[in-house]
Amino acid sequence: MSDAVATFAIVFVLPEDINITSGSPRHHRSFLDIYLSQFSRKYLLDLIEYQRILKQRNALLRKLKSGERAGDPGHLDVWDESLMKPALLVMAARDAFIDEIGPKVAELVIKLGAADEKVEVKYQPRMVLENFEDLKAAVSAFRTERPRDLKLGATFLGPHRDVI
Repeated sequence: MSDAVATFAIVFVLPEDINITSGSPRHHRSFLDIYLSQFSRKYLLDLIEYQRILKQRNALLRKLKSGERAGDPGHLDVWDESLMKPALLVMAARDAFIDEIGPKVAELVIKLGAADEKVEVKYQPRMVLENFEDLKAAVSAFRTERPRDLKLGATFLGPHRDVI
């Protein structure tokens, strides 16, 4: 399936896709992920890997929250490092793309005659990092939310929660 995604680079925007601009961050992320996946097989594979590991980490968090004996809190350390590798790649790709199109969108708004409108396209990762290449710093920042993750039984930080 992932081979076909990058083969046909087509993005349809229909009237019912109003959520892309006015919907929740989940809609924004979904649209951006589909768009970037069509142009970058590497992005698609990084995103798939991130989602696979996230699903497994969340399953462990749910077990730990429910008090099941099968869950070992020590396993979270391994999942954290595994998750942050593809997470940083996804975040870096999103950030680069938004940095590239942001000024173009603002310019287009002016050309369309809405010079008095302020349009800004921003990528705001929930996990604040100096850069997307420092795995050690990312894992450390990510682990600060572990108590919340354990309480929720789900992962709070990461590209699946970013605001675009």
